[in-house]
Amino acid sequence: MMDYVSYLFLKFFYIFLRFLGLNGARRVGENLTMLWFYLDKRRRKIALNNASFALDIPVREARKIVKRNYHHYGKIIGEIVYWKKIYRNWENFFRFENLEYLDELKKSDKGFIILTGHIGNWEIASIGFVKKIGRGAAIVKPINNRYIDNFITSIREEIGIDLITGKNQVFEMMKRIRKGENLVFLLDQNAPAREAVFVDFFGKPASTFKVVALLSLKFNIPVLPAYCVRRDDAKFLVRLESPIFPIKSGNLDKDVIKNTQKYTTFLENVIKKYPEQWFWVHNRWKTQPEKPDEEKQSNLHG
Repeated sequence: MMDYVSYLFLKFFYIFLRFLGLNGARRVGENLTMLWFYLDKRRRKIALNNASFALDIPVREARKIVKRNYHHYGKIIGEIVYWKKIYRNWENFFRFENLEYLDELKKSDKGFIILTGHIGNWEIASIGFVKKIGRGAAIVKPINNRYIDNFITSIREEIGIDLITGKNQVFEMMKRIRKGENLVFLLDQNAPAREAVFVDFFGKPASTFKVVALLSLKFNIPVLPAYCVRRDDAKFLVRLESPIFPIKSGNLDKDVIKNTQKYTTFLENVIKKYPEQWFWVHNRWKTQPEKPDEEKQSNLHG
């Protein structure tokens, strides 16, 4: 019952923002997220600690970045409401850089994996990807509330985003690759240990999904780093970086780690460049490597 009530509230809020225009919706979104900043102490603390640690700055400086970061989330809310408008008028909202990397990859019959993260407006980024890179399948985690999940999914699919979700995602990804299709993967969230390898992220081990490296190695396909950030004029820059071709030494475990590290380093560099536009509220370093048995015993005995 509560799930449906939450959905109705979201739908009402969505309709309300539709009356305000894009800039008005952004402003309301910013006010709401600042309210969230002050009321949700747990998430605020996670964001402040993450930014202070990763950027190696005092908490007071991190607070300034995190407040601008919350304003950024608010703009995302307003922009998602006007998703269809942005999609119809995409040429007025996007600027692209380094499309020559894309042109080279398109000469091959093989597909490739678009690697990105929760930087800028990662939802709006899908419009830029669809329009310039071509239709691809995005790997997404379902929202726990099925009503809201269906609502968001319907909006995504209306603009041509193909979603891979739910169970058997890996098998579906492999099927798409065999067909020569492209995949879109956001690789900057904490991964369950059974699906991950640990790589360095801002100087600390981060549990990172290994599936991108495994697919790249298995099918010998490149990974195309890309991101979408908000420009000062409230429009978006989609920038592509040099493709990462699979590094192969014959040792699969080491190759997965080495390739995953390259992907993660790319994301780290983007975040350093646009710190106000990354998802600091996420507990990225939640999963940590298990301590060796002797260290565990030492801790138990004080």
